Amino acid sequence: MFRRVMVFVVSGALALTGASAGLTPAQAAHVSAAAQESAVSTIVGKVVGRDGDPIPDVTVWATRTNDASTAASGADGRFEIEVAREGSYALSFDAPDVGGGITYDLSLKTPRVAAGARTDVGTVKLVPPASWGTSHIEVKISNLRAVGSGEEDPAYIYLKNNRGDYVKVDSVYQDIDTKRTAYFRDIAPGRYRVVVPATGQSLVITVGKGETAKRTLKLKKPAKRGNLVVKTARGLRVETFVVSNAAGLDISGQYASESHPVRDLPVGTYTVTAHRASGDVVTKVKVRAGRTTTAVLPLRFGGAVKVKVKAPSAAHSPLVILKGVGTAKRYEFRVSEKTGELVGRRIAPGRYRVIVRDVDEAGRKFTRGGAKDAYYKGKTLKKSTIITVKRGKTTKLSTITMK
Repeated sequence: MFRRVMVFVVSGALALTGASAGLTPAQAAHVSAAAQESAVSTIVGKVVGRDGDPIPDVTVWATRTNDASTAASGADGRFEIEVAREGSYALSFDAPDVGGGITYDLSLKTPRVAAGARTDVGTVKLVPPASWGTSHIEVKISNLRAVGSGEEDPAYIYLKNNRGDYVKVDSVYQDIDTKRTAYFRDIAPGRYRVVVPATGQSLVITVGKGETAKRTLKLKKPAKRGNLVVKTARGLRVETFVVSNAAGLDISGQYASESHPVRDLPVGTYTVTAHRASGDVVTKVKVRAGRTTTAVLPLRFGGAVKVKVKAPSAAHSPLVILKGVGTAKRYEFRVSEKTGELVGRRIAPGRYRVIVRDVDEAGRKFTRGGAKDAYYKGKTLKKSTIITVKRGKTTKLSTITMK
């Protein structure tokens, strides 16, 4: 720390010397700005539990677009993170002594951090969700060929609690020397159901506090099944596509623009989402027993929306949400950090309300410090102006200001 301070002081001295040596005001300002930019800023705070006691060894992340720093809390719960850029940061907190990258369900947005300044976020209370615990479930999966899962097409295994919520997901592969066991770690004791959407199978498991419950599950092809072929419209290039069922659970994910069939799917309705740099392309398809159904990803999925957002100092670019009126359609786009503008493409024609939300890197609203939701020409969602998106057209909106 002493060395950094000395470098900063010397840099400041150089700026003053340069100014007195006959630099123009613009040159002197540039040198001064460079000195400030090199100064290290610090974010400090303290993490405590529900009872107010400090929590040591919590990993605290400070992130903003294209920048991340981290530090661990000490025995007194205090943490100190050095960051290199000015602006607001999103703070997230990883629990100590647990596996699987478990993060507290809390996101804090700092005030604007100035160059060389020390910003104190105060005391942060971390309350673990009810699903956390010290128990584990391991399910060894056999006969993976029943779902044809290869290295680039894993079989997804989900864990559902006794309230019907899907709390965890893991994936397994059939290739040699790769993982064939689904692991669900650090969960609360209780009764769970392991679900395999690709086959329609499930398995009930009860685990005690601090115990590891181990089971095996042999996959079987569903009795009523069909195949799905995903094709792209001519000229449409995609990086990956994902097939999910009516419950929103992923069945298959593949790294190809036009891949081999997704075989032996349980009959039902599926959503195919293709990921592109310019936006996702989505289509729905129904798989029937004993048939091969083809899903064609449309080249021109719809219209576009253009809008500019004025936001307070942001840790991450605001999220613009288009919420369908009278439908379940929903689109989410990030605003450009440099321009504050957004052009959302491939939007299904229809009527939408517009929400602008201040969120962290994971898309969560900030628990503390975030800006309020903003709406298009209205103080609430219900009173906001409905926009209309037309196929092949760009709907231009006036500027939306966040506070």
